[in-house]
Amino acid sequence: HGVCGGEAGKGNRFTVRRNGVEIEPSPIPGKVTGFPLRRGDVVVMRTSGGGGYGDPLERDPALVWHDVVEGYVSREAAARGGYGVVVTATGVDAAATAALREELRAARCFATIAATDEPELVGSRRILPLARGIATGAGVGEGDVVELLHPQRAPLRAWARLVDEDGDRAYLGPHGLAILGVQPGERIRLRRLSAWGMPPIAP
Repeated sequence: HGVCGGEAGKGNRFTVRRNGVEIEPSPIPGKVTGFPLRRGDVVVMRTSGGGGYGDPLERDPALVWHDVVEGYVSREAAARGGYGVVVTATGVDAAATAALREELRAARCFATIAATDEPELVGSRRILPLARGIATGAGVGEGDVVELLHPQRAPLRAWARLVDEDGDRAYLGPHGLAILGVQPGERIRLRRLSAWGMPPIAP
């Protein structure tokens, strides 16, 4: 988890290079057991850092530029990956950065919190009843994992259950309200978590 508006950390990935070919040893990235290795195999472990702290759109653009120069962040990630910083060969394009950050902020979705007495958990999963109106705008489908982000707390994650109603309501029970420290009627940012796929392996 990120906190205070920070993004979640990325997943780990383990592969095996065998005879010049990189193999995915498991259908679940980051979870491998019982995969037989052969002489000459090379195990490749790609690990990511933890979640972020603070809203990435508030990060000092000069620090983002430094991260790009050091190779921690690509130019594409600096711009569209959350920071909204437009990097050139010589530094930060301040005007383009301000415009992009305004665009990214405007694209964020905010839900109005409503109370519910429905069960909050189904098995080990927290369920978030979510108005179909805001779900459509946020690109959230039935069963997607979402976060409600509090600017001073850790986010609350849940599986979306779409409710056939317009509007922007997200329904929380007593425990969800207490965890986030919010009251019905407050507006809070809603974000769909990206599903982990199997991206191409960089050479």
